[in-house]
Amino acid sequence: MREIVAVIVGIEKYSRSGIDISSPFANAMTAARHLLGMGAKAKNIHLLVNRTSSSDGYRGEVDIERLRAEGVTVLEEPTKAAILNELASVPAGIPPDSRLFLYWCGHGYAGAGDRILLCSDYDAARCDDRTFNATRRFRRLGSHPEYTCFTEQIFLVDVCARYSDVIDPDQLSVSGQRHARQVAAFATREGGYSRGGFSDVALDWLGRQKTWPDTGIVLKTLLPELDRAKLKPFTLDADDEATTIAGRRFGGASARSYPPHVLEMQALLASANLSSQAIRNSYEATLADLRLPVEGDPDLVQMLAELAEMFDAEDLTDISDAFLQFVTRLSFDPEGAPLKRWLEELPAPLAYRRNSVRERLAAEADEKLLIVEIDGNERADPSLLSAFACTRAGKWLNVPPFQRQLADWDELSAAVNSALDSMVQKGVQISEIQFVVRPFLFHHEFHKIPRPNEGELGEHYVVLLRDKYRAYQDPPPQAVLAYKQAMAKCSPDKIKLVQIPSEATKLPQMFSGDQGFCYAGFICGPDPHAETGRRDILRRVVLRGVGYAYWLQKEPACGGDWTIALKKYLLDALAGVGQLKDLPSWIRNGRQECNELAVHGALLWDDPDFKPFLKLSSPSRTST
Repeated sequence: MREIVAVIVGIEKYSRSGIDISSPFANAMTAARHLLGMGAKAKNIHLLVNRTSSSDGYRGEVDIERLRAEGVTVLEEPTKAAILNELASVPAGIPPDSRLFLYWCGHGYAGAGDRILLCSDYDAARCDDRTFNATRRFRRLGSHPEYTCFTEQIFLVDVCARYSDVIDPDQLSVSGQRHARQVAAFATREGGYSRGGFSDVALDWLGRQKTWPDTGIVLKTLLPELDRAKLKPFTLDADDEATTIAGRRFGGASARSYPPHVLEMQALLASANLSSQAIRNSYEATLADLRLPVEGDPDLVQMLAELAEMFDAEDLTDISDAFLQFVTRLSFDPEGAPLKRWLEELPAPLAYRRNSVRERLAAEADEKLLIVEIDGNERADPSLLSAFACTRAGKWLNVPPFQRQLADWDELSAAVNSALDSMVQKGVQISEIQFVVRPFLFHHEFHKIPRPNEGELGEHYVVLLRDKYRAYQDPPPQAVLAYKQAMAKCSPDKIKLVQIPSEATKLPQMFSGDQGFCYAGFICGPDPHAETGRRDILRRVVLRGVGYAYWLQKEPACGGDWTIALKKYLLDALAGVGQLKDLPSWIRNGRQECNELAVHGALLWDDPDFKPFLKLSSPSRTST
């Protein structure tokens, strides 16, 4: 009797920070149900899954227990060892001339011409061998003597194929005579990014197969449905005579074929007077807008190829919205005139999409900020205030700067209000205020400056602190750039919280681990004499490159250990924002709601790429 055996993998949670996803678990469950409906015995289905909570709280316990009760093998730790063990066990007791089905949904990449799938225990930072080389496994399952019982094999793989220079260690032997008729469909061609939809179409197709489909018609019937959904899969069609490969080369040396606009943009950027940091910033900002972490350290052509493949379009020559966004961001740069011309010369069918992207980013770039630079003496008293208005894009507004000598905190409050009032009179709508100060002023509660008849400053505006010395450093120190890049590689909910110790002697221990969002385990409040040592600790933290930090300036009345409450608040904040840049607005909203952990907190937010200050720099400003 010809039996159907299935190995089904759905991975949502990974050991590596910042790459968890949703839907693979539900997709794997659907695949298992379809195989049962096709006549597969429950004992021959091997389901390896893990999961995260969906937005509606669904975790699938009832469904997965039903499959277990029916006899399906369910493993909820889809590690590399578990997956290999299941694959090694599937031939046991299976009669000749049987069928093998493999479905995998999760993360993957393309490297050295192979398709590499990531197991749940993959973590490049600690161990890079938790991968599954789909290219070689495909060949091995079709040629190794252990698997001769499977004469027909179908593979459906829903992962990305972004390029990576990671050397995959899963170099198993693939020698032997092919004994099986095999077909495979991968969600994207080499270099592509899976934008969703492949599993929806492929599993819907699978669900309509009441019996095992003949391998000769699998691709003939599946590909038209994928094409109608504007999906461009990579396929393999192999038997004992030959292998047919659709898409870019799969296996062996990688022959990368880029769309024309990628090569055109590569040449344009190579000749433009744009800094490599500006290009990198636009790339990172585009990925952040798409809720994607930065992977590795791609070169220019890899960035362009990745962005170009983030599309659901009819052919590989179309231009993705991600690519348009990247170029549009660069066109706002003072040296971005060649990019503006390129955008203007796009064909008419792309004009609407180009304009939509441009209008959205222009509105974001045109957001108005007030930069308040404060000098002070070593007694931590403010002495001079200078206020300037600029846009989010760093363009100074045609508004005269506001300056005032200060004698005390009351005069500082009055000066800030006067600066804001002058902006209002000139029709400038401010949404964010950045106080540029030295660390010996970090104890001041700038966000609590009262607005006449309107409550406190932090209730109406996003209020941030910036280190004055660092604001004028060009280029930024390597430690600052390394910290920013480390934060960009994680989605906000995966960013580690790092507590700043109350003793300077413990700072080396703090910096011995992974970088993350820092919060103080002590109060640094209005009393300048009592807080001298703590302000010095914050100064040292800033010198080590930390750009994002939070500390309380008054002990909250929450009872118990307030550091635990603060950590939970920050974890909730990071989990609640789509992008890290939204965290300051989250804090402002907390102040509006009178959350004491927001009301009594100060937020350091040093973005090394936002430096309108340099246009007004002078020797006195840049001195230490």
